[in-house]
Amino acid sequence: MSRVLYSAGQNSCNQLGRGGDSKDPCPIIEFSTFGLKSISCGNGFTVAVFENGDAYGWGFNESGCIGFDDRKEKNLPRKFESIHSIKMASCGDNETVFLKDNGDVYVTTPNNGIQKVEIPEKIKYIDSNSQKTWMVAQSGAVYSINNSSFSNLNNSGNNSYIKFDKYENVCAKSVSAGSGFAVVINENDNDQLYGIGKMISNLDKFERIDSLYGHSIEKVVSFNEHSIVLTKMGKVYVWGKGTFGNLGLGNSIRDTENKFIELSYFNDKSIVDIGAGNAFSCFVGEDGSFYSCGLSKDGRTMMGDTVDRKTPEKSTKIFNALNVFCGSSHTIVICKGDEEENQTKYESVEQLLSEIESLKKENTYLKDENYRLKSANSSLEAENSKLHKAFQKANIKLKGSQTNPLKCFDEEDLKKMRKVEKIISQNSQNSETYKLEIITAYSAQYFNVSNEDFSQFLNSHMQILTTLHPCLSRVIGYCNCEQQQPCLIYENYEKNLENAVLAESFSPTQKVKMIVEILLGMRFLHSFNSLHRNLNPSNILLESDSNHEYSVRITEIDVRQNSEHMYTAPETLSSNGEIYDKKSDVFSFGTIVYFILSDGGLPNEFRIQDNSFNDAAKEIIESCWIPNPEKRITFNELFEKVQQHHFKLTKDVNIQQVERRVEEIDAFEKKNDQHIVFSVKPPIHPPGCGSNENFNIPVSPRLHSTRKPSLTKPIHGILRVSK
Repeated sequence: MSRVLYSAGQNSCNQLGRGGDSKDPCPIIEFSTFGLKSISCGNGFTVAVFENGDAYGWGFNESGCIGFDDRKEKNLPRKFESIHSIKMASCGDNETVFLKDNGDVYVTTPNNGIQKVEIPEKIKYIDSNSQKTWMVAQSGAVYSINNSSFSNLNNSGNNSYIKFDKYENVCAKSVSAGSGFAVVINENDNDQLYGIGKMISNLDKFERIDSLYGHSIEKVVSFNEHSIVLTKMGKVYVWGKGTFGNLGLGNSIRDTENKFIELSYFNDKSIVDIGAGNAFSCFVGEDGSFYSCGLSKDGRTMMGDTVDRKTPEKSTKIFNALNVFCGSSHTIVICKGDEEENQTKYESVEQLLSEIESLKKENTYLKDENYRLKSANSSLEAENSKLHKAFQKANIKLKGSQTNPLKCFDEEDLKKMRKVEKIISQNSQNSETYKLEIITAYSAQYFNVSNEDFSQFLNSHMQILTTLHPCLSRVIGYCNCEQQQPCLIYENYEKNLENAVLAESFSPTQKVKMIVEILLGMRFLHSFNSLHRNLNPSNILLESDSNHEYSVRITEIDVRQNSEHMYTAPETLSSNGEIYDKKSDVFSFGTIVYFILSDGGLPNEFRIQDNSFNDAAKEIIESCWIPNPEKRITFNELFEKVQQHHFKLTKDVNIQQVERRVEEIDAFEKKNDQHIVFSVKPPIHPPGCGSNENFNIPVSPRLHSTRKPSLTKPIHGILRVSK
């Protein structure tokens, strides 16, 4: 008789032995059923045993639960080569137990393959569940072993650590076990059902189940919390808990307590086989009809849907059923099949498999071709990047030749400027050497460059110093003549932030505007990978308009490296100025915000300890003061935070005025986003110096490097002159 296997349910581990829709019962075509004896379904895997002693397995095997050495899932049935002469197999949650024809028992282990289990007697029947493996000896005695002990088995032959429980008060024919209980068919008592565990509240020995007294049992199956009995008269009885309807008793009875109840649905039907899985039950009628009830979320009930059923229902998907085998979440049914039809299906599948192989080869070719094209594309992208950089460089040089040059001043040019206020220098005898209108002339200690290398200094620093950003002070020229030590000449502004905050009372709007301008100026500076290194209120100049409104101009960029004051970041202080990066500027900015909002105050500790600041200001300041510079915020992130707070760093802020100023600065940055490289090095004595002749010193802030030259002798200083 031709037979066909149908499978349905969960297929996450290929335990169905086929592809396709897992909830719709379909045949396992690529598997001959000739001589098939029995099937056991486990938790994600399946094992089939044949009359000749061969066995096949498929599904999950990564933990070695089927027994194949390669530890890979098997999507189709595969024959066992390491064990033969198999009488039956029983799949648990994590292992498969094999019973050989000679009564020996073998089990799969996580690390040592298939191992023999040494038992005092020869065995004739086995049943494995999630916790224990139960065995019936040829004498009728019953043995049980905790499955956890199987992991200790190895090739040494030492099984002394395997502990058995033995029960000799019955002569069992077969055994079935669930969670905390087991039942046997007792040959010494007319094949009546005996139980142990929570089913009868006795853990020491098997006792007869009184609710089934007088019934000879044909078969019993169990899973977790329920058990199903088939009598020799074709009647079905159920026991246990049935939350999802797996007892088939409807909503009226969800727990049979300690007795078996007849399933009246089958009173007019003769049942020949039964199966129990995780929260579902299956039944095979004498006429080949198939019935099921319980949980069906993945199609395990063979109904072709995911509808739970509280009472048994006949399947419209399965016909001519012979036997049923249930696992944790999948089911396999053996059905009568038409041999000719089965052969046609087999040939059709063979053709499909051949087409699949052809498509796999084509897919492999396409993958290789795709990889080749990706590699070629990467090479083209690299070449394109080189060409783009070359184009940029050529374009930058072209623009550089058209750039308005810096002014080179000589001694006569400087003397024509207005009278000096004061020159600060470490050498007092040179304090009034030149008559220049300046705010300050800093001594040579603020530069890390020699007189001889002033041209190189310009080459690396003028890129950012000469930018026309509205929040940065601009260098308008330089002097490098024989009679004058090298210096940079800045625009002149009457006030700086330090003096102004201490001397004047700024409105909330003016305070926030200045904070935002400093923030945007520093964001612009950092976007070119430039650092300030000495950000503090004295280096933030104030430009006043006709309405006496101030705008900030950040000056002395990248000059002093070893400053020590309240605005210096802790990592810079602790390293004597050796450690300084963008996050160090952020720390200084946080202290400046504190200084502005507190009208000239400075913190005793770098944390906000009172209620003089609103939540927005506290968040901004404290995010700048995070001790670990790697976790400290950036100017980009700071501006986003300020925007999120709608610029309300203090009360009574005119938001529209602040937003207008932000729009002005933003418009400038977008308009002037040009890359111009500094390509001409001014000589130590520039030609035409003193004759108002210009030098071509194009600038490129975005190409600026923050690394200073390894030079020691300083130049004279910075001069600021009136606009």
